[in-house]
Amino acid sequence: MSRKPIFTPILASSKVPILVLITGYCHKKFPSRSIPPILSTLVELIEGGKEANSTTDEDIVSVFFPSLNKILDKIERAIVEFVSSDESREQNEAHKDTLQVQNYVLRKLWSIEDIDSFYSFLKESQNLLVGKVPKKSSTKRLYSSSFLGKFVSNISVAANILGFEETIKLWTAFCDYRQESYERWTIQARCEHIHFKSKQSEHDLLVEEQITENLDIPAADPAPGGVEVYSQVDLAQLLEFQVHKLQIYAGKVPNSLKMILLSMSESQRSIVPSSYYIDYLEYWKSGDYEGSFNALHRYFDYMMSNKQQLFYHYALLSLATLHASFGSDDEALRAIDEAILVARENKDLDCLNYLLTWLFDFLKSRPELSNKLTSQPGREQILQFLKLKTKENKNQVLQSMAYQYEAIKQMLEGFPLRKVLNNLTRAFYILLNLDSSLNTKLSFARACQLAVTAWSRVGIPSMTRLYINAALESAGSDISIFDEVELSLRRANLMYQSGETEAAFKLLESYEPQVSGEAALMKSWQTRYMILKVDYWLKKCRYNQASILLDKLRCQTCEIQEHELKCEVNYQLACFQEKVGNATEAIQIISRELSHLKEHEYSYNNFWAIQFQILYAQVVKEHSSSPERALSVLLSSLKTAHKSSLLVLIVRATLLLCELLLKIDPINSAGDVNEILRNGMPNILMIDNLWLSSQAYYLLAKVATMVPVDNHQADQQQMRATLDQTMSYLQISLEGFSKLHDFKWIKKTLQIQQSLSELMRDSELSHSCQMAMSKLDQQIQMEMAYDSC
Repeated sequence: MSRKPIFTPILASSKVPILVLITGYCHKKFPSRSIPPILSTLVELIEGGKEANSTTDEDIVSVFFPSLNKILDKIERAIVEFVSSDESREQNEAHKDTLQVQNYVLRKLWSIEDIDSFYSFLKESQNLLVGKVPKKSSTKRLYSSSFLGKFVSNISVAANILGFEETIKLWTAFCDYRQESYERWTIQARCEHIHFKSKQSEHDLLVEEQITENLDIPAADPAPGGVEVYSQVDLAQLLEFQVHKLQIYAGKVPNSLKMILLSMSESQRSIVPSSYYIDYLEYWKSGDYEGSFNALHRYFDYMMSNKQQLFYHYALLSLATLHASFGSDDEALRAIDEAILVARENKDLDCLNYLLTWLFDFLKSRPELSNKLTSQPGREQILQFLKLKTKENKNQVLQSMAYQYEAIKQMLEGFPLRKVLNNLTRAFYILLNLDSSLNTKLSFARACQLAVTAWSRVGIPSMTRLYINAALESAGSDISIFDEVELSLRRANLMYQSGETEAAFKLLESYEPQVSGEAALMKSWQTRYMILKVDYWLKKCRYNQASILLDKLRCQTCEIQEHELKCEVNYQLACFQEKVGNATEAIQIISRELSHLKEHEYSYNNFWAIQFQILYAQVVKEHSSSPERALSVLLSSLKTAHKSSLLVLIVRATLLLCELLLKIDPINSAGDVNEILRNGMPNILMIDNLWLSSQAYYLLAKVATMVPVDNHQADQQQMRATLDQTMSYLQISLEGFSKLHDFKWIKKTLQIQQSLSELMRDSELSHSCQMAMSKLDQQIQMEMAYDSC
């Protein structure tokens, strides 16, 4: 028959064997050579989950409330490891010491035969403390202020205030708790020829049974696990640990902990309000706004019920985060506004600094809200305040964040790269001079993410990979699941750009099981996965499938809370319209986005402004009767991109400029285009973008075909060398576009190759090109007709 767990302020069944170990240590019952591993085991057991690894899948309840067999196994492992570290000692010593310690613990526990001896054992633990025994006693005494002394003192105080009913419950739970070691104990007792006889008379047993029945207290269950006693202090620590684990690593609440939470009454939960915060996180990750709000309200209601008003601004911060994650931006602003006011009133500078960093990050993702927050300082004022106050207050992690936000601001506004790197270097310098705590590791991982963004936009993939690896390796198993997924998305994007299409999608899909239970993570992962898939379908001419995915993305646009992600979605929408020939629709999307980006100073994003301008020039070049109109836009984009050292955009704009010049005046511009391409080729290859490098080789080949035609005076050998080089350019281009499955550009390359084969009078190559283009046309028609249904 299952029973509800019992909750006490201090005592728990798992603390009794710990007290036995301390008793044995004080009474010098253990070999002196085994004392170090025993003490280390005691520290581990008393600290409980404080030393637990957050990333392991170990049952967290068993870490904070270990079973008796687990404690005995810990003792054995500690002694064996300690002996193994000393080469001068033999392994049989470890076995001998382990048996002696384990036998003492079991003998002491199983010698407690009735409730009186159990209560006496708990109460007499105070005799282990200094001042409680005669000075001449051989017992090693503990100061109540010492590590072990605090534990013993807490147990003795708790035993002194135990009521009779509570003692009965604790005794019953203890009998159940030690029952799992019965087999070990009987084997030991048989080996040592120990026989125990109950000291209780029949009259005593009858009286105890009658009292138990009258109190309606269940008798000790002969099967283990019947009753469990949990300390509320340890349970509160367990719940705080689980909250920390859920916030950083996501995952699920263990079933053993769920059973404890379900068994707790409302009054019991009020003592450990973190149970409501776990409910809040569970509701939040499943996307349940109402459940999240109610659980969060209860959590802070109980936290502040004992007049702890200092929690109020933290409650408002959590409320703002809740509103923001569900898209209730106005409510989030009101909550954070009030939180900042309360933090100022309480002169809580650390919290105020953190609130301002939260506000900066929130407004960065939603620049359109900046004008609504009239009661708070602007972006520049926030940064200046953070840099000044975090330095004064010696909050180095937040000071590093202030420099990171300064770098973000500069990237958004299009500052030179040296200024961005200057702030990033300061941020990393601060973090690298801190200890290797979990908070520092996570802060370093997020700083690396910012560096990844900076270098990926600059176009140095080697630096991007370096910071991705640095973030993952420095945090190791402590990496947050949110950071890990974000970094993996960046890595997949790099792989996709370099032509590793299948590997990129395989990497993305490998994270689907991990994000499926997390609403916020799933939304971010799914959006970026679909954006990459849209780009892939557009290259393959699968316009129907691309349209379906874009419709899904368009519906999700209002739910996307990251401004950069919205820009990316709208960019793909414009690309789709351009691909299918809807130039007017594409221009409208681009114009609308450029208008939003330039609406006010907070909405401007230098990278995306240039990106949309280049796309505008692309649409004009392809679909306008006056393609020269795109020239001024392209030159302006190149100038702006060069100022910020955005090499990827410089290359993209340069290649488009070459195409535009060849379209406007192919004869006279061929020489200039050839010179531009040859001078720019090192940069084009450095960014490791297969599509752009393939396009560059295509343009080199296209320009090269114009030169031999006009140069009839060139000798035959030079002409042949030029044609061979041109053919090699085409081959590189063709291989690149084929790897990316970009059918339209494969066809363009084949057309140039056919023209070249005719020039070379290579009928076999010409026929081969014609056959390849014919098959490609059929493939394009099939892809365009492809329907996911």
